[in-house]
Amino acid sequence: MTLGSFAPVIILILWGRKIMTVSPTPIPLAGTLDIDLKGYMPLIIMVAVLGAVFLLFKLFNVSTKLLWRLLINGLLGAFMLFAFNLILSNILDMDFFELPITWTSAVVAGVLGVPGILLLLLLKVLL
Repeated sequence: MTLGSFAPVIILILWGRKIMTVSPTPIPLAGTLDIDLKGYMPLIIMVAVLGAVFLLFKLFNVSTKLLWRLLINGLLGAFMLFAFNLILSNILDMDFFELPITWTSAVVAGVLGVPGILLLLLLKVLL
């Protein structure tokens, strides 16, 4: 091998060093990386849990249709509980019938529908 075969590599290395030495002062990144995540923590936790459940479904070779069906039913149940709370608690001033919107109550309301909301009301009255 001759020096001529390495000439383009040597020129690129020297050219890269020249750019590195002539470059202006580095831009401080401390101000751009200061992100307040306090308001986003529930969303981050929810995405992490859903990702972990999805990986477990894939790991044990279970159909993800069940996961998506539970997720969609849970969202529909949360919407039904929100509408129920809005109508009975805020519009009709019946604060006794207010149901908390949690994952379990949303999935129960989503899977069972209106009977699920009645079941949640019954459990609230009894407990």
